[in-house]
Amino acid sequence: MFMKKLSLNLVLSLGILSLVFFGWGCNKRTAEKNVPNQPVNGVQQEMVAVNDSSSDDPSSGMDDLLTDMEPQALAYLQMTQGAQIIVSRGTQQTDGLPDMALFAGDQLEVKSGEAWLLYPETGMSVLETGTKVTLIPDGNPGEEGLGVRLLMEAGKIWTRLERLLGVNEDFSVEANNVVATVRGTAFGIQFVNGDLDIVVADHQIKVSTKAVLNTGKTTSDYIILAAGNGVRVNPEEISKMTDQRALLLKKMRVLTDVEKKQPGYVFGLRKLNPEALKKPVKPIIWSAPLFLKPEFRDRLTPDVLRRWEAYVDWYRRHQAELLEAERLRMADSALQIKFQPPLRDITLLEMTAPTSAPVINGPEYK
Repeated sequence: MFMKKLSLNLVLSLGILSLVFFGWGCNKRTAEKNVPNQPVNGVQQEMVAVNDSSSDDPSSGMDDLLTDMEPQALAYLQMTQGAQIIVSRGTQQTDGLPDMALFAGDQLEVKSGEAWLLYPETGMSVLETGTKVTLIPDGNPGEEGLGVRLLMEAGKIWTRLERLLGVNEDFSVEANNVVATVRGTAFGIQFVNGDLDIVVADHQIKVSTKAVLNTGKTTSDYIILAAGNGVRVNPEEISKMTDQRALLLKKMRVLTDVEKKQPGYVFGLRKLNPEALKKPVKPIIWSAPLFLKPEFRDRLTPDVLRRWEAYVDWYRRHQAELLEAERLRMADSALQIKFQPPLRDITLLEMTAPTSAPVINGPEYK
């Protein structure tokens, strides 16, 4: 009898041990499947285990890719010597500095001097004193292309692009439902006593308008404005028109010789120095968390919005590093700062040497 109990206990113990060593392992493998050997380029591959729990969503790989993606700036700030530029991000503000990276939602206000926005390998915008703009993405250019819209509240902006933009690239300046869109050109836009004045120095631009009718329906129209021409419109007048194109055509004009001698126009005619278009080697990354107003978020395509949200997450995870980099930069007494020349200097160069293109790249100061 004693031997029977001993045998029974031994069997039970062995059964439990079998579950421990084999049963649990089998349960763990139920989440995996074996992929049979498949020859790749004529070479037989080893069998691998693939986890069934991975998502079949093709966008899951993109999410992993975006996780550690360092934010790509929309533009880099340059400035004339002595300029005062306020950069706002949400509720935070800071003084603008040369080579500062600017991201979606960043707002610039030029208190004095001129701010230059650098779009690496593509072009520049010059924001004169009194200009106030917000940067948001435009189009879906990916990581290397240009996709920028400047939402202009006040002031005057001149832009010159040195190359034709690709199909998915976009650059535009928007002010009070009037939008100037380019592919590769030079143009200026400014507020004048409540009107918007747009002039073209090189190639052509598309000027489009939008109006909301009494019925609630939104209408839009556009004209193509060529070099040497301008159009001055009143946004309030446009908003009341059903035939906006007719009004735009009526407001078009040929620029006078006096207008063509203005510093901004001369800037638009002159090719930018390729060296001036290079991306800063060590850009300043402001540590303030990225911020984009809800109404601006609604304008973004799903891909661009996901990319921007990944940038926000990257900022959150690298906050300590960004703060330390700011501290070290402030303590670097040997830091060299490069300033841009004022637009008026470009005009002087044009007057003294009209056959030679000025170098749009300022001297270095320590």
